[in-house]
Amino acid sequence: MDVWWIPPSGPPKRYGVDDLPALLAREDGFCWVDVPHCDERAAGVLAEVFGAHPLAVRDCREVNPTGKVHAYPDHVLLVLHSPEPGQGGQAHLVELDQLVSNRYLVTVHGPYPPGLTPDCGLQDTSAVLARMEAGRFIPPSPAHLSHAIVSSVARRQEDYVRDIARKVGALERWALEGDMTKAEEALEEMFRVRHEVLTVATVASLNSTLFARVAALPRFVSADLHELAEETRNQFEILLGMCEAEERFLQGVLDFYQSRTATKMNQAMERLALITVVLLPVTAVASIYGMNVIVNTNTDVRHLVLALITMIAVSLGTLFYARRQGWW
Repeated sequence: MDVWWIPPSGPPKRYGVDDLPALLAREDGFCWVDVPHCDERAAGVLAEVFGAHPLAVRDCREVNPTGKVHAYPDHVLLVLHSPEPGQGGQAHLVELDQLVSNRYLVTVHGPYPPGLTPDCGLQDTSAVLARMEAGRFIPPSPAHLSHAIVSSVARRQEDYVRDIARKVGALERWALEGDMTKAEEALEEMFRVRHEVLTVATVASLNSTLFARVAALPRFVSADLHELAEETRNQFEILLGMCEAEERFLQGVLDFYQSRTATKMNQAMERLALITVVLLPVTAVASIYGMNVIVNTNTDVRHLVLALITMIAVSLGTLFYARRQGWW
């Protein structure tokens, strides 16, 4: 658990957990507490030092499948998610909880999905902290610091969509080149990429809805948080529009490739059916002459020639008819 004091000017200063009561009583700045994992000790600090509601403490400790916003007397709980790429096209959801007050900001990371390390959840807070330590960003309030962290989340999701766009471009070239030798692999990759797009779009939509809710609660949130909520919502709306555009484009590539694959299969089936039809009379004549009803001790040239002529004539007639019907 990292405790930072954010003064009106200058870099943030680090303190210990025991210094929190004295920091919360100061008025020459505000306090930022970053919790990498909400264990028993962290939950106790949230409840006893910050006076967090038991439901808010529970939400910080448990996995929340969707975003959430709850307004309490002196703070607001925000539950956000950010997709993180995994193996095989899977997108893991990394949770970030925030307690935003006029006097403090508490950011709680996790719990993390299997296979992800805590470093994945600390990317945004670490990036904002680096900007503050370098003097490039001095937040005037906890709401502005929260906004900077959420903006970092939105930017990383935009980068994720750009990576997906590059994958979609590669899949488009694959589809246009007409390589049908790996159709199953191509279709599987397209569906995996579409799953990633849908995951990012779903998260962006939920986060946008969350901040629309914050913007609709002027009486329960701070003036700074209410002012910045609409701007944050617009960021996720733009992200959602990017996802929807990529999804439509990928769906077009997928439909084109599936249609091309189906056309190739239909052509192959037509040729196989034509071969079967052409060979059917040949097989019939050969079967009749091969039955035990007709027994010859030697080859009858006239019968052989007649049978061959019949086979060839019927096959040519079948091919001519199929040609006139446009079957090949």
